[in-house]
Amino acid sequence: HVPADALFQLNSVAISQGGTEYALGYWNKLSFPEYCYFFFRRSSTKWNVVDSVVVSPRNLENRWGYNTLWASPWGDVYSLGAGVFQLRGNAWFRIFHSQTALVGISAVQEKNIFVVGHFGTVLHFNGTDWYQYTQFQNNELVLSGVWSTGAEVFIVGYDSQGSKSFVFHGK
Repeated sequence: HVPADALFQLNSVAISQGGTEYALGYWNKLSFPEYCYFFFRRSSTKWNVVDSVVVSPRNLENRWGYNTLWASPWGDVYSLGAGVFQLRGNAWFRIFHSQTALVGISAVQEKNIFVVGHFGTVLHFNGTDWYQYTQFQNNELVLSGVWSTGAEVFIVGYDSQGSKSFVFHGK
């Protein structure tokens, strides 16, 4: 149920390797800084709420990443927000904690994952450890997307004023 003074929005969708469809959404009350985040799974022709959480100044709980869903080529489902979360069965597990909002993820294998986010956050997972590329850190830089071939990576973003766009390319 969405309150009358709230705005509902879907954030992200992903389809797992097995064909299961997932979505993230939320409503936020326009009169009070309160959000209700939803994690959906589709069964047959109906979307079902798997989990939900109300987040407000009194409750800052992060059960999963509320920004982005991503289904990997090897069958795992990840979500991004205040960290990187991995879906195992019906439960989310935080595999990396972040102080900044994470919004983009790409990989071609589980031991070569790139994640990007606000304030120039660029992370790489090698299967064991997370590495942060500090040369990109900048309070004015929002990195919004990443794509990797495994040998190369492309990162896109913009400055916080929206006046400049960036494309970074690395090998």
